[in-house]
Amino acid sequence: MDNDDANGRGFLKELAPEAVLTATIMRRPAEGPQEITRVIHAVADLYALKTPLFEGSIEGRVLVGYKANLISGEEVYGLITIIRSEDGLITRLNVSYSPLPGVLALSKAVGQALGPDFSGMFFE
Repeated sequence: MDNDDANGRGFLKELAPEAVLTATIMRRPAEGPQEITRVIHAVADLYALKTPLFEGSIEGRVLVGYKANLISGEEVYGLITIIRSEDGLITRLNVSYSPLPGVLALSKAVGQALGPDFSGMFFE
């Protein structure tokens, strides 16, 4: 089992080449497996604790809800929507976060962690 499997990020191996990630912490989408993986890792590295709340599916979409405590002390709730192609690869991911203070803190911290390669993608 590799590190992504062990920490709940094994789904990253299932990203289609044309996959797109949108999120309320981002000004623009992340595109392609490499960019998406970098963003997901940067976000997850800022979680002190992540607590699953639910997982379900409707009309071909998988929904995953969770609560996360950030290492900076803020709390966020995340709702992930996963859409797969007919061949089973993930083509779209959307992560909606709340409440706003946690969203802004997370966005700023992820932008700082990713650096200039992702300039302008996150809120400051």
